[in-house]
Amino acid sequence: MYRKFLTSMNPLQILLAILLFGAGATVGGVAGFRYAKSSPITSPAAPRSEASVPPPGSGTHENNKTINLATADREAVATNATSSGLGFMESIMTSKSEGNLMKRFATWNEAVQSLAPARIGQALSEVEAMKDSQERMQLRMMLLSRWAESDPNAALAYAQGLQNGMEKQQAISSVVGSWGAKDFPAAKAWVETLPPGALRNQLLQSLAFGLAQRDPAAAVELSSSLPGVERDGALAMAINSWASKDADAAIAYVTQLPAGAKKNRALQSLLNTLSQKDPARAITLLDQIPSGKQLDQSLTQIGSSWARNDPKAAVAWANQQSDTQAKSLILKGVIQSMSQNDPKGALELAQSLPAGNARENSIQSALFQMAQSDPQGALGYALNLPPSDNRNNQISDMAAQWAGNDPQGALAWANQQRDPQIKSQVLEGVIQYMSQNDPKGALDLAQSLPAGNARDNSIQSILFQMAQNDPQGAIGYAVNLPPSDNKNNQISNLASQWVRNDPQGALAWFNSLTDPQIKGQVVGNLIGSLYSNDRQTAMSMLNSLPEGSPGRMKATTGIASSMMRSDPQGAATFVQSLPAGKSKDQAASNLSINIARNDPQSGMALASGITDPSQRSMAQQNVVRTWMKNDSAAATQWINSSSLPQDVKNRLLQPK
Repeated sequence: MYRKFLTSMNPLQILLAILLFGAGATVGGVAGFRYAKSSPITSPAAPRSEASVPPPGSGTHENNKTINLATADREAVATNATSSGLGFMESIMTSKSEGNLMKRFATWNEAVQSLAPARIGQALSEVEAMKDSQERMQLRMMLLSRWAESDPNAALAYAQGLQNGMEKQQAISSVVGSWGAKDFPAAKAWVETLPPGALRNQLLQSLAFGLAQRDPAAAVELSSSLPGVERDGALAMAINSWASKDADAAIAYVTQLPAGAKKNRALQSLLNTLSQKDPARAITLLDQIPSGKQLDQSLTQIGSSWARNDPKAAVAWANQQSDTQAKSLILKGVIQSMSQNDPKGALELAQSLPAGNARENSIQSALFQMAQSDPQGALGYALNLPPSDNRNNQISDMAAQWAGNDPQGALAWANQQRDPQIKSQVLEGVIQYMSQNDPKGALDLAQSLPAGNARDNSIQSILFQMAQNDPQGAIGYAVNLPPSDNKNNQISNLASQWVRNDPQGALAWFNSLTDPQIKGQVVGNLIGSLYSNDRQTAMSMLNSLPEGSPGRMKATTGIASSMMRSDPQGAATFVQSLPAGKSKDQAASNLSINIARNDPQSGMALASGITDPSQRSMAQQNVVRTWMKNDSAAATQWINSSSLPQDVKNRLLQPK
């Protein structure tokens, strides 16, 4: 049915690309509609602006200031680093006080780029000694990416030698991305020697990111061969780059694709780019999109992008729509953008939307922005909204935002509220902020909340923050909480967090425990987290636990899940090597469904090895449902030849 629409990299760049393309657009709910003919909108289209991620070596931007990251500019960077008088680690440690994450990354990048290739090995040794696991991992990736430019084999050997599975995978990806920018055929050839699975897909995605800057058409084809999330992120990057360089060629390529999932994904990526550069032109592509969720997203996306530069034109386009649902979707996007500069105007516009999720979400977005300059006014407006969980969450979030800028003012306003429920909601927000800067003070304030979920959740959030610097103190506080399942989970989670950041310290604490109940609560999580850093100790502890005990079952499942992220075959081998019993069955059940997403036959082999008949049958059914989505013929053949009961076979074979 024809529908007439109204018209009128270097390391830092890799991190930015992953962040920029990890999220999708907002979702609407129109199933399909027509647009009445109307006079074209004559307001000028949004001014064209470059929307592509800068090509490797071109730099990245923040607040219209260029942070130069190019290889060609390393001489200048090195000169700046030298003139500062700071060594590599001195620069890194000094930057820790910088609250702006982008500026901190830029400082790290300057320090990395100033290093001579021969100095990178020593710098890596210094980085490996850092206690903060996140900072250690990020800096390692940046250093390996730099090293791969001059010696990819050495950088790859270092990355492959890492013990932590997840960190190894991320390090290899960083090396391959940098290698591909220098010698794409060689890097791609090496990646294609890897067995199918998550690591291979991630590395091909990394290569597609780099290729998008040089040959976007080839990057689109490479991206389309990837599965799931990796495909969508790489495709968005490739289409973005292509449309920014040659919009006509990108549009011609996408529109000639045959109808189907590939075309729909390419259209969404193209619209995301064009709606920022030329929304009137983006509208002309809407006829290519089938009715449903994707079309709803596109209407909202165009409304949002257009309103950033010309909100009147965007509102005029929305008002010309005779279908109220279509109008609401466009206005939803307009309100999202208006909230940034004119929150009161956005609130007035949001009130015109029909009652429902779109209206509530638009009001929430406008209030959040209004709270930046007038928190008391925004809270006053929220208090007059109809009671709901959404309103309560808004009040708490805005109070946290206020507390971040003026904690005393937010606390004073909270204590003036006569309604105890409102007071508790506001205090939750204040506690949320205090937990990041004054966790002990936040704990004292949380104790004043009435007993219930709000109090428990606040204490849990505070203890998580407290554990970043004082894990033993956080666990000690949790141990003294009243008995509950929530308390037990908190203790186990805090122990896991500790062992990831400081394995030796966490292990020493565990060995010093005299309370057998606490040891039993944390041992499973502790072993599961310890395995990535010290397999020998973890396995020794695992083998000391009785078969079928909760700790052993949780530990085996945790180890298998951790290995699955980087080495699915290794995870399967680990589970199969375990002695028969409940812990092996539980780990095999959980792992089989994860493996089946990429290798259903291996997943089924694992599920079929479970000894408990009931658990084996359930695992097999879960695997075959996943198998059906990827290869229904092979899955159907397995079902018909299996020993599953006939009623189960019939249910699995029933069309969805």
